[in-house]
Amino acid sequence: SWHRGTASDAWECNANTCYASVSRSKLENRIAGEYLEVSTGGGTVGYGSGWTKIKEIYIPFGGTYRVRFDLRPSETGAVCYAQIYKNSTAYGTVVSTVNNAEYTQDIGGWSPGDLLQLYLYVEGGYGKYATTTYLRLYSGNPYNFYVNL
Repeated sequence: SWHRGTASDAWECNANTCYASVSRSKLENRIAGEYLEVSTGGGTVGYGSGWTKIKEIYIPFGGTYRVRFDLRPSETGAVCYAQIYKNSTAYGTVVSTVNNAEYTQDIGGWSPGDLLQLYLYVEGGYGKYATTTYLRLYSGNPYNFYVNL
């Protein structure tokens, strides 16, 4: 005999027939890993701009993502800062550098429909800039197709 699930199991039943109500977001949440899900170019923020949103990525599936980006000062004396935001609210760890650097953070708590945003800020005076050349999201359980041979 078949097990008849409850509504929380994503089953809809009437009389002797049951229908599964399944979507990708119901199947599983993302886990951090090394499969590239999305990659985008970067941007630049100048001194005096305050914290500025450089990039924004729509999150179709909840869970945890590995977030990678680089951070580059325009010249000596520029101190660059970056932080991941979730739906316009500070969410990830603030990072800073005076040299070219790359950062990786595993950030959880994402829900379908969230916006992952990269904000930059720079100190050091007039003419100083902070630049990122990429923002990438990775997972350990992608839905993408890959060629094996």
